[in-house]
Amino acid sequence: MRDLISPTALPRVSRRTVLAGRPMDSNGLAELGFLTLLRISTLGALTLALLVAPPASARTFTGTITVNSVSAASSTYASVTATAQVTITQVCEPTYGNPGYEYCGYFPFVRTVPASEACSPTGNMGSGWVGPYYVPQDGPGTKAPTVTWMEFPSIASGPKRACLYVSTDSDILVAETTYTVPAAPPYTPSTPVVDFDCSDFVYQESAQVYLLPGDPHRLDADNDGVACEELPSSAPAVATLSLTEARSAARRHLRNRYASYRRGLGRRVVCSRSSLYAARCSVRWRYRGRRYTGTVTVRVVDADTLNIRSNVRRSSRSR
Repeated sequence: MRDLISPTALPRVSRRTVLAGRPMDSNGLAELGFLTLLRISTLGALTLALLVAPPASARTFTGTITVNSVSAASSTYASVTATAQVTITQVCEPTYGNPGYEYCGYFPFVRTVPASEACSPTGNMGSGWVGPYYVPQDGPGTKAPTVTWMEFPSIASGPKRACLYVSTDSDILVAETTYTVPAAPPYTPSTPVVDFDCSDFVYQESAQVYLLPGDPHRLDADNDGVACEELPSSAPAVATLSLTEARSAARRHLRNRYASYRRGLGRRVVCSRSSLYAARCSVRWRYRGRRYTGTVTVRVVDADTLNIRSNVRRSSRSR
């Protein structure tokens, strides 16, 4: 900058002529005046540019969020309302052409997560609130809306975290706070519109369907979990299976299915009980030089029906 107005940069003029007050020729005087004005103008322009240069981007957001209340649930599956006071302050220049001009539009939103988790604008979205869009001209300054959102205690109760964001080019965390969602009240069965008695049912199994929590129909007099015990069961009676009956049934099955058993020698059937209603029999016999071994399973289906299955293997002819 000093070089612009340095005396060495000016036209060389006779010091003697100047000191003596002698007039310079018109060309020299005009050149001296022009160069002097040029350097002074340049210095002034550079100084002004440094003083009035637009500042760097200064757009900022600050804010607060306070959950004032969370209502109590009226029933087990009812929702509750969380009410919060929010403040958002933006420093921004919305006027195009002014120094530091920026796009000042945004919208705020609240996202909730469990209190044990950190705020994050991504991931599973819990309960929350989305505010209005503030256009660029309305964006600067402080906004203080009262916001509400729904909580569902039957799904998530206990400590939670409310995170206040503003969405512009990206999602910016402005403030956060913690609060508590009260637990849902225990389930209380309502009085049924139709009241049933044991006399309204033919079988015990039908009455058991209407034995609800709290026994609103009063079907379980002794509170043992069985409704109308005096009613008969709709399930058919199933007889037990004796070993003698199982052995006879196995022999009949083998005679009807295997001609080699009917004509064979050394026939043997030994049965053992696998339950009150089923038996397993080991069988063996010989016929024409071959040995037959296997098992027969006998199971009671109902009082008049047996289910019989056999698995018999034949060995190679003995020499």
